[in-house]
Amino acid sequence: MTLQTDRLSARRCEVTESPAPLSDYADAFEVTVDEADTRTAEEVMRTGLSRVAPSRFSALLMAHRHLLGFRLGPPSAADHVMGWRVVTSEPDQCRLEADGPVMAGTMVMRRADPVTMRLTTFVRYRQPLARVIWAFAGPIHRRAAPQLMELSATPR
Repeated sequence: MTLQTDRLSARRCEVTESPAPLSDYADAFEVTVDEADTRTAEEVMRTGLSRVAPSRFSALLMAHRHLLGFRLGPPSAADHVMGWRVVTSEPDQCRLEADGPVMAGTMVMRRADPVTMRLTTFVRYRQPLARVIWAFAGPIHRRAAPQLMELSATPR
């Protein structure tokens, strides 16, 4: 039982992705998945989000739109994930972007090795106000991102 719990625990890790252009903030979290897990990186991300409670998902969308100021697309559209635009979707990597007048965000879900999925987030400040907003939003993000990774860890 301990092995299973440890296996599904997301952990903060070093940012190894190339930074998004002019990023002011970056972090990364990873979780262990089964070697037999053949889901694409996009499917892994969508799995985690589909397991978020509806009220929490709505709160995330509101925060992304109204606190961070991102202009989001339709949350359930095939070319968007949680309203973020799918820029790249390959078997081992999915890159999402969201843009707004105050800041821009990039999330990259990548299969780092056969048993490790890694989510890297980049934030770029467009205005000085973004630093203040991220001072409040950052700690929430650092709690939510590993939870998303844990929800994403298993296919079913």
